[in-house]
Amino acid sequence: NRGFVYLAGGTFSIHAGDDAVHAEKQLIVEDGVIGIESCYEGLEGLSVTINGGEILVNAKDDGINAAGGNSASVGRFGLEMAAGSSECRIEINGGIITVRAAGDGLDSNGTIAVNGGTLTVSGMAQNFSGTSGQPSLFYGFSGSHSEADAVTVTDTFGAVLMSAFASAAYQCVVVSCPEFQVGETYTITAGSETAEVTLESMATSAGTGGMGGFGGQKNPGGFGGKDPQAMPGGRGERGTMPVPEA
Repeated sequence: NRGFVYLAGGTFSIHAGDDAVHAEKQLIVEDGVIGIESCYEGLEGLSVTINGGEILVNAKDDGINAAGGNSASVGRFGLEMAAGSSECRIEINGGIITVRAAGDGLDSNGTIAVNGGTLTVSGMAQNFSGTSGQPSLFYGFSGSHSEADAVTVTDTFGAVLMSAFASAAYQCVVVSCPEFQVGETYTITAGSETAEVTLESMATSAGTGGMGGFGGQKNPGGFGGKDPQAMPGGRGERGTMPVPEA
């Protein structure tokens, strides 16, 4: 029964030389305002579940990390590291989450599922799991785009489903919103580059770009949710999840 962390609420301002919040097994954030101003890795556990709250992570390595398994390789705090494990899972069901990471914004040795919430992440990109509650698109552009180039997604009627700016140059994006439907076609635009993409599965990959990009998830309550400027250290831009060029 040891190794669990449960945060039900409260206000936290954290400066850490290593992991800011670490659980050997399960880390659950139910609510609260969590400002991780500096750390090596932000939220780490065998599994990480976020159901709500306002979270800011500034990390030198991974922002949110689910790692573990039966490997003999042991990482910081004794957490075993493995190439993959069915127990390793990041699940986001709600909340307003901003991550700025020099490594992976979201890093799971197993799966990543996003079912709700507003997520803005700067870091290397990884698509969500096909078991997520809503479809996602990983798209690689043909070239790099600057932070002045907004990423916009529209439906077949031209209605804007989401639009956001990255915090650095990017070439890939991961986008997800409650309006997405498998089998439908959407237009994604960055600067002067535009492409039509059909969502063929719950986790669709398309395009030609390389690693590093911009990804995001929008909640059903409206694009961007609460203004990130209200969060500790927030940029004040409304949007989904940009990831800088590697």
